[in-house]
Amino acid sequence: MPTIVREDPTKVFRVNARRPQKRCVQAAVECLRRGGVVVFPTDTVYGLAARAFDREAVRRIYQLKGRRWTKPLVYFVSSAEQMSSFVEPLSEPVRRLIKRYWPGPLTLIFTASPAGRLLTGGRTTLGVRVPNHPSALALLQALGEPLATTSANRSGEPAANRGSQAVRLFRGLVDLILDGGTTPLQRESTVLDVTTTPWLVVREGAIPKTQL
Repeated sequence: MPTIVREDPTKVFRVNARRPQKRCVQAAVECLRRGGVVVFPTDTVYGLAARAFDREAVRRIYQLKGRRWTKPLVYFVSSAEQMSSFVEPLSEPVRRLIKRYWPGPLTLIFTASPAGRLLTGGRTTLGVRVPNHPSALALLQALGEPLATTSANRSGEPAANRGSQAVRLFRGLVDLILDGGTTPLQRESTVLDVTTTPWLVVREGAIPKTQL
């Protein structure tokens, strides 16, 4: 059974990094569906997340992080198919890129479809990633919809790559934390803008620029 480290105001669950317990995942899903904000492990660093279509919960993320409203969040999906309704059709080179690097530490910036612009508050582009971590994927699959995410830290400070860091930073501020220990890569994702020609590396992270 999962161990609840603290009941109130933030529920903290220790999860098995390789085989996340279903009860832990379901608790996080229920929290998100109630409009909550959760912290969870990914392959890169810990993430701070809410349901992508829940505007109030997304607003809380910005407030908790101290993030500028003009700086967009990244959308996590469980597969490339899940984003098909909110990005414009993909070129064949982009499809090959996705096949090579997803799931994994590569965030891609796409042109938003009309539905995607509703998601992003009118922005014409949006960043999307499929994380390569059992807990993150299990959460996305159980929820069945995208998550609006950002790294678990205060803006301008290093992102948490250990559960203990995430708990110290966000206990008492978020609704639930999944503590999965240390993240595998301990570095943020690489961000690649595929709306430009040639493609533009916006941030070099876990994947070196020379590999893209």
